[in-house]
Amino acid sequence: MLKTTKSTLFLGAVLSLAPLALANTPDQSNSLQTFDSSFAAPTNQQQQEISQLLKDISAAAFKTSVHAGRLESFVRHPNRHSWQTHAWELTQAKDLINSKGKALERLKELRSTALPWQQRAIDRIQPLLASLADETTKAIQHINQNRQWLFSPDYKEAIANMYVQADEVRDYIAVKLDHAEALAKLHEIEAQSEPAGQ
Repeated sequence: MLKTTKSTLFLGAVLSLAPLALANTPDQSNSLQTFDSSFAAPTNQQQQEISQLLKDISAAAFKTSVHAGRLESFVRHPNRHSWQTHAWELTQAKDLINSKGKALERLKELRSTALPWQQRAIDRIQPLLASLADETTKAIQHINQNRQWLFSPDYKEAIANMYVQADEVRDYIAVKLDHAEALAKLHEIEAQSEPAGQ
């Protein structure tokens, strides 16, 4: 029988904490320089660690979406796959999500040293990961209680939500990281092209 382990409970405890205060967002009416600086590349060890933790969470979210995608294909043809096959995919997804519980805790510890865009990313992914963990738990509980009813609307919905939320976490982080990297390169090019003495 597939079980919700203590590690799932740990993740739930981590992710169910009250949301952090949102970071101050830059005034969009300010100069381009002010807007660009809010997407600066990491400059110190803490900011670099934050970016790496975000990348790790994004990679885990991608892998989770792969498992959820397989489960979505399974529920379209419920008689082709055993409940054990469903359970294996769910276990892989659960383990990936739980593996990032400590990463999220570390991000929250580092948040005060983060760049503005990193703070927004931390604030945004926390509820997304909490929801992803909840949907995964619902799917696991369904398998534990209804092994022969793998076409249940509730089960299908939980799997679909897992897929969407995992993709959202991955895409959101990827966009933030790519934006910051692109703007950092732009600033570097602009700095190199400025005439000497300016």
